[in-house]
This record gives sequence, structure tokens and C-alpha cells, in this order.
Amino acid sequence: MFIFIFIFSLSFFNLFTCYYYLILVLFTFVINPMLKYNSAKSSFEKKDYENAIKIYTKLGKYGDSEEQLKNTKEESNDKRKSQMGKCSFTRRKTI
Repeated sequence: MFIFIFIFSLSFFNLFTCYYYLILVLFTFVINPMLKYNSAKSSFEKKDYENAIKIYTKLGKYGDSEEQLKNTKEESNDKRKSQMGKCSFTRRKTI
């Protein structure tokens, strides 16, 4: 009887360990990158291009991150160009 309980506990421990590693792998390679991707997408929509660029760069080849990184950089450059165009210096009138 004791041997049966010992073997059952070992198999339960192995099953638990297997599930633990499965959850760890899923979180590392699926869930965490997905959360980061959604965060980058949200930053892009809020026009926080610098943060979106950082996150898309870290994601590397996850999903269409490379394409989104390219689009984000283009939007960031367009934003800078439009801000540069708004800066105009006016001459003061001399008295």
C-alpha cells in the first residue's frame, strides 16, 4: 500500500511539474509577447511613438512587429516634420 501511494505521489508530482513547465513556456513565448504587442499598439494609437518603437524593437519578429515598427517610425518622422513646419520665427519690429 505504501509503495502504491509513493508511486501515485511521484506521478502526480511529475504531472504537476509538466503542467508548470507548460504554463511557463506558454507565458514566455505566447502570452507575454502578446501583451507587449498590445501595449505597443495602444502606445501607437495614443501617439506615443517613442514607447511603441521601443516595444516593437524588443518584440523582433513576433507577428507583424517589424512592419508595425516601420509604420511607427514613419509616423514619428511625419510628426516631427509637421512640428518643424509649425515653428516659425517672426521678426520683431524695431522702435
